[in-house]
Amino acid sequence: MLHDMQIKSKPHSVRSFLTCVLALMFVLAFAQPVLAGPYDSGGGGGGDDTSVVITPPAPTVISDVVKTEDDKTLNRAVETTGVATVSLAGKTDAAAQISPGVINELAKNNVPLVISNEGVSVRFTGQALITPAVTGAVSAAQATVDIGAKVVTAAEKQAIMDNTALGASTGIFEVGGKVVDLTAELVTGTGSSPITSFSEPVAVTLDLSDLTLTAEQISQLTATRMEKDAQGNYVPVVLGGTYNAETKTFTFYTEKFSLYTVVQKTGLVSINLVVGSNSAVVNGSSKTLDVSPTLINNRTMVPLRFIGEALGVQFGWNDKTRTVTVKQGTKTLTLVIDKTAPGLDVPATISNGRTLVPVRYISESFGAKVNWIPSTQAVQVVK
Repeated sequence: MLHDMQIKSKPHSVRSFLTCVLALMFVLAFAQPVLAGPYDSGGGGGGDDTSVVITPPAPTVISDVVKTEDDKTLNRAVETTGVATVSLAGKTDAAAQISPGVINELAKNNVPLVISNEGVSVRFTGQALITPAVTGAVSAAQATVDIGAKVVTAAEKQAIMDNTALGASTGIFEVGGKVVDLTAELVTGTGSSPITSFSEPVAVTLDLSDLTLTAEQISQLTATRMEKDAQGNYVPVVLGGTYNAETKTFTFYTEKFSLYTVVQKTGLVSINLVVGSNSAVVNGSSKTLDVSPTLINNRTMVPLRFIGEALGVQFGWNDKTRTVTVKQGTKTLTLVIDKTAPGLDVPATISNGRTLVPVRYISESFGAKVNWIPSTQAVQVVK
């Protein structure tokens, strides 16, 4: 009986064995290209190439100096966009920790750095953070440049505004915008020190989309830096800026960090010039200059009549002595063509029949603030 059972089971066993062999051959036939792909040396015959090749990401200009988690975020952003960007949204300290080596490499390759948070964005040119302290810390093992950007709380804002000279006495009025706190410091193993100024002004953009502004308010908008005086009160320093009606944002430049907000200033004077261009913008209106601003010994020279009319000063000319007189209120400046004076290292000159004067010397003498932006050779005058 057992013998009969064994004989009868043989056909079934053979069929099972053949089925397994055929199934294995089928799997190997279709799996071969996939299995061979990553290890294929590239030789062999024709046909479609179905191999899978995993290519690692190309190194960026900062790949070799990445240390912190924020460095890694910046590196991924450079890989994909070409701009070093990091968001502080959700970070409890509202600050980015960036290695000096990363900042140094960004500067060498002229890659911008953007730090953003809810309601505020800060854009550094490649060179802006290159200060002696930062470059001196490039080889330090634990050094970081900590950059903070946040909107202060409603209570903090109220305390600041309560101690700020606003109203008819200053011509500066609050419009309800955010107050942002911007900070920058170098942190090493032995302590920290603030970065008090930048090598190039930094562009700051504030979100004003939550405000309802009139056309008159928009025409008089200006950013202000809130600086403390000896008594602990805040003094608003007018910085000017540009309102973008489409995005409802306001962008301005600053050469150092502090508290900032956007206000309305009556009688605001805002002048935007570019070296080599005869087009200018005064209080939002386009103007044409007879002679373009030009650089002489690293000083921006502009036509006297243009800057004088824009700032509302009176000026005169003595042909016999070749002397320019600039006056506003009780303040008078006297400039002699082609002659220097105390505080004036580049004298007034004449070009194409127009008297050119140093824009910073004239503007700051009459209470205006001047920003020079090397990357675009732009000049901003605000009063």
